[in-house]
Amino acid sequence: MFENIGNTFKNYGEKVKKSAQNFTETNQLNAGIRDTDKKIEQAFASLGNEFYNSHLENVPPEYTEAFNNIAQLIQHKADLVEQLNKLNNAWKCPRCGASNASQMSFCGNCGCPKPVPTSQMEGQEQQEQAHAEEEKPKQPIMFCPNCGTPLYGGEAFCGNCGYNLKKDADVEATETTNEASGDEAVNSNGGAPEGTENNK
Repeated sequence: MFENIGNTFKNYGEKVKKSAQNFTETNQLNAGIRDTDKKIEQAFASLGNEFYNSHLENVPPEYTEAFNNIAQLIQHKADLVEQLNKLNNAWKCPRCGASNASQMSFCGNCGCPKPVPTSQMEGQEQQEQAHAEEEKPKQPIMFCPNCGTPLYGGEAFCGNCGYNLKKDADVEATETTNEASGDEAVNSNGGAPEGTENNK
């Protein structure tokens, strides 16, 4: 009797052990199947992506609908990204297309400088011009020695004929420096120029 009970427990234990082994193997096989399915999916996606990109210029007639559908989805995604960027005040890199936070002055992906919007550039130019106009005196302070155009100061070249005004300014500065040097020489010799004796 005890022998039969012992055999029953032994058989039951072997069944449980076998069942556990089967469960483990089943899980491993299922995981392997899922992993393989994922790899097959990736391979198909890669093949489809390569096929799509290599036939963009010459779409096979039987795939026209699929190509159009993909193009619409790509455009839809681009629209959504643009909306998201506007919502977050982000800007799109003109070089690589990466999205960047509004406070970034350079693209975090490729280092491209943040583009200045045309309207903002025009606004800045208008402000600079208005500021320059305010700073200009109403009466000209000189006239171009070449063409006679009124000049208001600060110009390096004449805006009318392109004459180099800086050249004249450099000549004047040199003459002024030479005169000052001569005066210093006179003062250092007690009022007499260098090379002469003071006849007192």
